[in-house]
Amino acid sequence: MYSTLVHVNLSQFKQENYQVDIQDELNKNGFVLLERLEPERGLTEIACRIGKSWSGVKDANVHTISPKEQSASTPNTYSGNYGLEAFPLHTDLSHWRNPPRYLALRCKVGVPDVATLLLDGQSIIEKYGKSILSKALVQPRRPVQGAMPLLRLYRQVEGTPGMLRWDSLFITPASGNGRWGNDLLKEAIASAKPFSLYLRKPGDTLIIDNWRMLHGRSSVPTGSEERIIERMYLEEIN
Repeated sequence: MYSTLVHVNLSQFKQENYQVDIQDELNKNGFVLLERLEPERGLTEIACRIGKSWSGVKDANVHTISPKEQSASTPNTYSGNYGLEAFPLHTDLSHWRNPPRYLALRCKVGVPDVATLLLDGQSIIEKYGKSILSKALVQPRRPVQGAMPLLRLYRQVEGTPGMLRWDSLFITPASGNGRWGNDLLKEAIASAKPFSLYLRKPGDTLIIDNWRMLHGRSSVPTGSEERIIERMYLEEIN
C-alpha cells in the first residue's frame, strides 16, 4: 500500500537529493516519516530545512500538543470535544479558505500505544469524482477572521492534485449538494480502514500532505497522557 518509511540521520538530511526524496514520498504516499531525526533539535529548526512555514496566520510558530481531558480543554478544540477518546479523521484548519498544505508533527515525548491515523483522500476522490465533490458547498460552523466563507469539499488548485477538505466538527453543509457531499464523505470514512502510524521516539517527524490525507488520533489509554507532540504548518517543501 505504501512504500518503505524513510529512515534518516542529519547528515543524509542535509543532502539536496534527500530533500527531493521527501517531496517524492509525499507525492507517492501523501506522508513521510523521518525516524529519530536529531531529537535534541526543535521542530522549528528541522522544519525550516524541510520547507517554508505557512503564511496563513501571523503566528506560524510551533504548537505543543498533549492529551487532555475534555473538562480541561476549551469547546473549540478537539480535546474539548473528545478528550482522551479518538479524534476523527479530518483536514487541519478545514474551515479556513486555504488550509495549510503540509502538516509537520514531531515527537517530543513518545508513547507506544497512541497512533496517528491516516487515510488517503485520493481514494475518496477517485470513488466519487471531482465534479460531485467540487459542487458540495460547506462553511465554517463559526466565523473565521470575521467571515463565513463558502468552501468546496474539493477544489482544484493549479500545479497540485487539488485540495480535499473534511471535518465533521468545524465545517457544516451550506447547500443541498453540500449535504449530499457531506453524507458521501461520512459514508466513505466510516467504511475505510485508516493506516496507523506511531510517533514513539523523540525526533520521529511526520510530514503530512494536508490537502490529500485525512488524519486523526487513536484514543489515549491510561498511562499515556504524557505524550507530547510538536506541530507546525508548512506551505511548501524545499
